[in-house]
Amino acid sequence: MTQPPVSHGDFTIKRLYKAPPARVFAAFSNLEIKARWFIGPLGWTLITREQVFEPGGHETLRGRLPSGMETLYTAHFHAIDHNERIVSV
Repeated sequence: MTQPPVSHGDFTIKRLYKAPPARVFAAFSNLEIKARWFIGPLGWTLITREQVFEPGGHETLRGRLPSGMETLYTAHFHAIDHNERIVSV
C-alpha cells in the first residue's frame, strides 16, 4: 500500500489590538496575566500550568472538564522579540 506524501506548510496570524505593544506582549508573556484570560470553559478545572517564556522554552496547560475529559495545550517558543513578536508552535 502506497503512503501519501507528507506535506508541511505554515501560516501567520496577525492581530491588531487597541493597546500598546508592551501591554499585549505582557498578556502573553506574563503567566499571571495570561492565567486571567487563557483558561478553559466554565466548569473547567486547572491541573497544570507551566511556561518557560524564552526561545527554546515551552508552555503547558492541562485541565479537566466536568465530564472528566482532560484538555491539554502545549506550545514551544521558537523566537521572541520583546514587545514585538512571539513565534510558537
